[in-house]
Amino acid sequence: ANLRNRRVSSIDELEYRVFPIYAYPYTWMTKQELAVELPRTSKNFVDLRQNKADEIGSLRVEVIQCIGLPKMDKYSLTDAFCYIVCGSEVFVTDVIPDNLNPAWLPLTRRACIMPLKNAYSQFYVGVFDYDGEKEDDDFIGRVVIDTPQLQSGFSYDITLPLRHTSKTYYRRKLGCVRLRLELHWTAGERAALLSYIPKSPSVITRRITNRPLEPTTTIKCPDAKSFASVALTVYGEDVPGKYSAHIKNATSREATLINKLMFFQAKKTGRDIATWKNPLLSMYIFWAWMYMVVYNAIDNVPSFILSLLFITLLRNYVKYNVNSAVGSLCGHRTIGGMLGVLLFNRDDSNVQMSELQRMSNRPFLERLLLNIFGLNFTAKRKKAWKNEDHSEFPLSSGLVHPKITPDEASKSHSWVAAKDETSGYISESVFNAAKLNSVLDDWDPEDDDSSDEEEWRFENGKRFDRRASFTKGEKWPGIGGFSEDSLFDESPKVARNEVSSTSAQHAIKMLPFPVLPEQDMNVKKKSSSTIIGQIEKIHAKASRAFLHLFDDRVFVADDRAEAEKLLHINTTNNPIAKKMYPILGAFLKLIDIELSAFRAVFNIVMWKDPFLSFWTTLVVFCLMVVLLFFPWRYLFFIVGLVGLGPQNYFLVDWFEAKRIARQQKKGATRKSSLESLDSYHDLAESPLLFRNNVQMKPDGRHREVIVPSVPFRYNRFYDWPPDPASTSIKEGSY
Repeated sequence: ANLRNRRVSSIDELEYRVFPIYAYPYTWMTKQELAVELPRTSKNFVDLRQNKADEIGSLRVEVIQCIGLPKMDKYSLTDAFCYIVCGSEVFVTDVIPDNLNPAWLPLTRRACIMPLKNAYSQFYVGVFDYDGEKEDDDFIGRVVIDTPQLQSGFSYDITLPLRHTSKTYYRRKLGCVRLRLELHWTAGERAALLSYIPKSPSVITRRITNRPLEPTTTIKCPDAKSFASVALTVYGEDVPGKYSAHIKNATSREATLINKLMFFQAKKTGRDIATWKNPLLSMYIFWAWMYMVVYNAIDNVPSFILSLLFITLLRNYVKYNVNSAVGSLCGHRTIGGMLGVLLFNRDDSNVQMSELQRMSNRPFLERLLLNIFGLNFTAKRKKAWKNEDHSEFPLSSGLVHPKITPDEASKSHSWVAAKDETSGYISESVFNAAKLNSVLDDWDPEDDDSSDEEEWRFENGKRFDRRASFTKGEKWPGIGGFSEDSLFDESPKVARNEVSSTSAQHAIKMLPFPVLPEQDMNVKKKSSSTIIGQIEKIHAKASRAFLHLFDDRVFVADDRAEAEKLLHINTTNNPIAKKMYPILGAFLKLIDIELSAFRAVFNIVMWKDPFLSFWTTLVVFCLMVVLLFFPWRYLFFIVGLVGLGPQNYFLVDWFEAKRIARQQKKGATRKSSLESLDSYHDLAESPLLFRNNVQMKPDGRHREVIVPSVPFRYNRFYDWPPDPASTSIKEGSY
């Protein structure tokens, strides 16, 4: 706290006023007392579970403290509070006033129990500076944690650096947040593993449709303040559709990085195979190649390609999962363990095993794979996780882009846990008062030595908001040399053909013929749509090509313009930028779909989600075996008979009647399924309205934030693993 919240006790020790006052009335504590009180279990957990049949587990989340937060206001320190989002549920903590290192003690509103409906859920923690109900809260940063990285039955005490954006890479001092997590699966891990499988074939067939899918997970926001805060917690400052020079440059740099490194890796892999750097792998490829050539076994090519993918998955499993520093610190899931979960519902947990125990207890298959791929399985040092590849973002190197640590993210030192040498894992310890001094003491605003990268917070004595992304003197990144007519060739809109259903033969005569574009340049063409409309059509086609897996819709609202203004999407006073930013933002969304697809494939191959990578490996192995003996000749015979056979001459009327029925069904209105997604029967009782220990009132407008809910992980950055120096893992009590 600041000076007015400090006093000297009767025994000449400095005491601090404890907030919030309703939880600790007239309470003062020394640093040693705070050190003992802070890590205790929370007294009150807000249970957000609804005991529905689709809930397969729960996650207990406790916000312990934030460390080294930036000063967001000019005349006061940060009034910090947190949003926690998981699925369609959200929780808001108490506000800790005037503190750059706020701590939530056990009696405060800091803990909740989130329901889990699948194992691939992500939960988000956003940290904000409370500025009252009449102003928007200042967004400080967020963290994203994947549920598959946690193992049931253990309590994780972790400290993670905050990120301000979800796509743009910065190494800013935004502070860090300390959380305590505990995962529990109601019926064992088998239900969690099976949650990756679609519940019905309709889930897959709906993704092939032309129209975008209705979002399955949304959060209804009762007022504008909660709407903006939840959206920033889930998507960060650079929400999809927003354009700025920073987002454009970050997208361009990521695409360039992927192109260069993938080309280099492909070239290196081909050279290593040709030069027999790995003799066993080169021998297998040479033998398979010569076998297919000598015996004319071209039908084995698909199985051979899948076998190479299977080998790649096994190699990365050993290197980045079993033999990684991440696995050594936080435990890893083995293929044998997940098979035991699938067949016998037996938990796969090795978190508490020491590095020496993991090395000595390696299964024979793992040791064999290590020797086959030529990998070293020496014990990992505690600092080795910083230099491990792909720990910060896909294709990142620890030597060039090392993992951001809590000490780097904050100006004060983070809490360092003691290691229990007897058990081999990092155990929770009582805070050291000497280490706690730098955490509890706040910065003096007059002595604040903020770096140049934080100077954007104030300008000319006023707070400068980067979300107003176009300022005077900034170079405008417009599109030069292109006009609207040269970008797109507009075609007249095809009117829907009215087909009579009295006779299928009559409908055949009225088959729709495509309207061709006018070629005579003397004929003036009327444009029926704008450039943004054309880009949205291309975006819809690209989204459909990827089965709507990377849908980048952020919200559902009655007033779209008002929602975009609340999220500061392309809001600027420059008239030229006001016209061009939506167009450029739409282009960035197209590129982001391709980048998201690459990240999803990369994360599967690199075992960032053990459950999904396990299913992928299992499916690839089964397909490899099936295609090895697959009767391709009979398949092509059946395809030719069904698709080109003479029976189609007699079935043409039936086909046309089915086509007409589909057109009529497509034109019918469909009832939205969003009404069933409301988690709160009454928005007036929404936990989003309980802020600063006061129950607010809803404004009566319809706003919903869409939360991504697909098995594929396509985030740009990795917040996991945490720094081992500030991580505690022990057996849970849940």
